[in-house]
Amino acid sequence: MERDKLSAIAFIAIILGAVGVGVGAFAAGITLTGGADGNDGDDGDDGATGITTIKYITIDEYPCASETEVNNALTLIGSGYGKIIIVGDFNVTSPIQINGGGSYIIEGTGFHTITCDGDVTAFDISDAKSCILKDLIINASAIPSQGRQIIYINEPSDNPVYINNLHIFGDSDRLGIGIDSYSQNVWVYNCYISHLFQGIALYDSNTHIYGNTIKECTDRGIYCTGISWHNTFECNYIESCQAGFALSFAYYCTIANNVLKLNQYGCYLGGGSSYNTVTGNVIIGNISGISDITCGIQLNSVSSHNTIGNNGVFDHVSTTAIGYGILISTGNCDDNTVVGNTGENNEVDFKDNGSNTNSTSNNFDIIG
Repeated sequence: MERDKLSAIAFIAIILGAVGVGVGAFAAGITLTGGADGNDGDDGDDGATGITTIKYITIDEYPCASETEVNNALTLIGSGYGKIIIVGDFNVTSPIQINGGGSYIIEGTGFHTITCDGDVTAFDISDAKSCILKDLIINASAIPSQGRQIIYINEPSDNPVYINNLHIFGDSDRLGIGIDSYSQNVWVYNCYISHLFQGIALYDSNTHIYGNTIKECTDRGIYCTGISWHNTFECNYIESCQAGFALSFAYYCTIANNVLKLNQYGCYLGGGSSYNTVTGNVIIGNISGISDITCGIQLNSVSSHNTIGNNGVFDHVSTTAIGYGILISTGNCDDNTVVGNTGENNEVDFKDNGSNTNSTSNNFDIIG
């Protein structure tokens, strides 16, 4: 009987929510008498002994089809909770500021396009308890500068930011930075980023980048610098950039199970990047040759105590210099471990100019 009453009340709550204001919120607190131990068996949140409290909460929803409507919705949400649903294409002439200290979801329905109207950032995330951007297309083809961030994240409290299933693209000029993050606790996944200056740039720690496709960027596909720690890069596909990954002053990061194709440098660690792990990646160069030095994996500039293991490195050929599968450039790169890597069609599979490199017999032959 008690479960029947609960089901009836839940049904009424749903009906009340459905017939309320089209854009609004419904919240109800209901207190019922439960069993002797406060557990009525519904797997909900149980209160004190003999009492069960069930809460039904929905957040505000705001359908938007213009820059003005999005800004108005953000103002209405303020420091609370809300979802902005993009229901039409529109241009942005100034950054959409996400800075009200609330929890925000901004998502598209039907993958509508937000176009940067000139040298303008689309989203600037600077104060949010949490923020989710998902299911949108951002057209950045009008951006005229290399360093213009298309999505800029600088949340000083390091509250979580999730970027999911976005398509960000430029044009043949290949300008702008797709996602530029100066915060911790950022997740970027299942995004497609192409024809920009840089795909993703990170300047802080504890960021998770996985399942993205980045293509045709003039500079780096993914750039990580600024004394950053514990970033994770997994299962990304990066093609036709100057460098697939470029890390500088990065520590305890993981680059794993990515596919890097037709980049001049597949994975470059420099600037004192140490204690990182590069494992399980497939790195494919250009068998017809690149007109400069090319490397599948390169360690440079005091990058020490890194582990390079179980990668497949192929087809690194230069028309004017040398193509390396794996290259440790200088003697001040100390105590790196290079183990279990395989590959073919590199001009030089493995060249070690470092100090105290740990390697095993199942690795490339070492060339002095």
